[in-house]
Amino acid sequence: MTSSDHQLYFPLSHLGGVHCAINQSLIDAEKLLNLLAEPTDVVDAPDAKELAVENGEVEFGACSSTSALDYILILTSSQKMYPSPMA
Repeated sequence: MTSSDHQLYFPLSHLGGVHCAINQSLIDAEKLLNLLAEPTDVVDAPDAKELAVENGEVEFGACSSTSALDYILILTSSQKMYPSPMA
């Protein structure tokens, strides 16, 4: 392969990689939108009131997972999540 061949094929190869990454991102976005469009199993009662939380706290302790999606959601074995201050 000559230098001029390398100057032509390297950018094209890189562009192919970018194309694959964008394509996979679009596929993932479509899967997420399909998941969000599915009906939920738990539905609020028609007369349900908004939950007022002043100092709420969620704590995950000794969590483990084998699901591919769960590893994104459960970052550590013990992690606290606090509500962000509302603007």
